[in-house]
Amino acid sequence: MKHFIIKYRNFLFILITFNFQLLPCISSAQHWIPDTNNKYHLRMVVDWGSGNKLFSLKDTLFLSGSFSWVSDVHAFNIARYCNGKWDSLRGGAYGTTNAMYYLNGYLYIGGFFSCVFSNSGGDAVTNGTPVYRTSGTDKWDGNNWYSIDTSVDCAYACVYDMIYFNNKLYFAGTNLFGMAWGMISFDGTTWGDKCNVAGFTTLHTYHQDLLAGDGSWGLFFRYLGNAQFDSVPYGGIYGGPYCMLTDTINDFLYLAGYFWWVNRLHPTESHWIAMYDGFEWHSMGTNNFYPILDMKIYRGYLYAGGMSYVLEDSITRINNIARWDWDNYRWIPLDSGVTGGMGGISSMEIFHDTLFVTGSFAIAGGDSAIGLARWYAPPDTNCAFLRPMIHTLALQDTFYLSQGQVAVQFFNNNAYAESWQWDFGDGTEDVTNTYKDPLHTYTHAGVYQVNVAVTHKMLDDTTRTCTKTATKRIVVLQSSEMEAYNEESLHFIIYPNPTTGDFTVECTLPANKNGELKIFNQHGTFLGERTLEQGCNHVSFTTDWSTSVVLCALYIDGKQVLVKKVVKSK
Repeated sequence: MKHFIIKYRNFLFILITFNFQLLPCISSAQHWIPDTNNKYHLRMVVDWGSGNKLFSLKDTLFLSGSFSWVSDVHAFNIARYCNGKWDSLRGGAYGTTNAMYYLNGYLYIGGFFSCVFSNSGGDAVTNGTPVYRTSGTDKWDGNNWYSIDTSVDCAYACVYDMIYFNNKLYFAGTNLFGMAWGMISFDGTTWGDKCNVAGFTTLHTYHQDLLAGDGSWGLFFRYLGNAQFDSVPYGGIYGGPYCMLTDTINDFLYLAGYFWWVNRLHPTESHWIAMYDGFEWHSMGTNNFYPILDMKIYRGYLYAGGMSYVLEDSITRINNIARWDWDNYRWIPLDSGVTGGMGGISSMEIFHDTLFVTGSFAIAGGDSAIGLARWYAPPDTNCAFLRPMIHTLALQDTFYLSQGQVAVQFFNNNAYAESWQWDFGDGTEDVTNTYKDPLHTYTHAGVYQVNVAVTHKMLDDTTRTCTKTATKRIVVLQSSEMEAYNEESLHFIIYPNPTTGDFTVECTLPANKNGELKIFNQHGTFLGERTLEQGCNHVSFTTDWSTSVVLCALYIDGKQVLVKKVVKSK
């Protein structure tokens, strides 16, 4: 047995390796691609090299890390692969690049480097000239490196992540250019959104929200603008993420980091990784691996890579990388994984239908692979990638007739499907049967089995489709008390609507009743609530939501009474 001690982002990890063989767990059609000609080997002058970040753009794959050569190409800590060849980007970086982003014809990079150097005419590694004001961040136009802003500089260890959001490039890090801590933005001319938090290492967007997190500090925030944050987005988690990922087919948000529990409103145990579907958190169990440093959706499946050789049961060997199987609720190893080295996997990227992984390792699938390896899986032919769901506002499953009817808002999670076919369980059909998120009116009490058949194009063969069905049971009850509630009797008014700014809700709550106004975005995700007082209420809301429509719902004694749309116009 061997153990290694590794420090990553101010956190100490102890990795333990066991010397026993792994029985095959996956089809031979899935395999590590041997690097027979050392085309993807990373080398230093006297030792192995390692990778830190992968980023793909059309037919080009960018790679950063600690290396002096990729294969036989002299490249200093950053390189690109295009048309079957590696090149050095006519320059290099004195340090490590953590983040890359392509914007307006430039490749932006950020990380822990003192400067970049450039040579447009020859071997940049031996003849390069340092570029002024490029400590921690800079940009490349395809020929040369440039400072992002010649008036500022980063104190070497600066940027962990970057993302483009609302026409600005956001940077996550620690001390950012001496102007902010945690996060700052740049619109090409002006620096803004100068925040003051301990530090962020990952940025992500979900449902038009900008999310920021850090596993070491235990932070998971939603950005509200003006350097302000919501510290418990989507109910919050008990810790923080190292990385975040959205499965766009199913609208699932994955968080992997330093936590054992999610959802502070209704705590759910889920070790190191969890999934949020826009309405509620889903546990991925307690037999996971830690730390997970990157995730990717490949062929419709979730792949995770990091620095762990076994799962928490200390029996199931995964060797730094595995694929999640929702049907069987478990991790599936990728053959014998990647081994050797000291740091496992730090980054993954899909390029030319292949999953590329980089980090500090020497072997992939039993073959030599110094710091960079490739995994191939055949296309999904079983529609495993599609996981339709049905949700209602606030996950409510019981509704009450008011004046002989009740309108129920349904939501499906597959935004890019070809078609939806709803069966509301009451034998009625109308145009909403084919909507993604229909509003259906029930006129009789009963128990209804609601189904939606979702048809989606296959991921790797768009000439073919597959269909899956989701089911949800709802209950509609008769209530003499609810029959008395309507907009007129409750004096329920929303104004202005549409609105370009704030909006106000007026409502008269009956005596001895408890009431709440709950706000949801157009996807059905809960945004917030206000408690009502008995008698007249005058409640103002600010339009700080990012979507063009919100749903304002009135609840009396926990029962949904009314739902109204509020439109935000430009």
